[in-house]
Amino acid sequence: MTVALRKKVLNFLNEYGPKVCVLATVSPEGAPHCAVMGYALGDDYPLILNTHRQTRKWRHLTKHGSVALTVGFDYFSLYLQLEGTARLVEQGPEHRRYEEIYFREHPDALEYRGIPETGTILIEPKWARLYDLSAKPSRFEEGSTAK
Repeated sequence: MTVALRKKVLNFLNEYGPKVCVLATVSPEGAPHCAVMGYALGDDYPLILNTHRQTRKWRHLTKHGSVALTVGFDYFSLYLQLEGTARLVEQGPEHRRYEEIYFREHPDALEYRGIPETGTILIEPKWARLYDLSAKPSRFEEGSTAK
């Protein structure tokens, strides 16, 4: 991805509100699954999600780390599609650091903070598409996010 596209993606993720996405995973058997989730951005550009470790998405990600997600739910405006790799963090200082960032962005979910059954999902984007349906004609930019 060009530096300009990467900056546009980061700006969109930072400015979009509420900070929710649809996360898609795949089971070990190949069955798709998606869930609406809150997200936050880390300083080093992973997307940070928090979930209970007994969820389908968590179980899927323990076997298959590829994910896709969408941010933006108004058909006639800008939205983002991402594909990437998820890494699961269950405990320790790294989990607490990312949990702090996540709950600062989502204070409405503080009741889940520090619960031993929760874990952090870190998503490193590999590909992105920004799609602007408000433009006539519609426009999009897409590319790899590999460093």
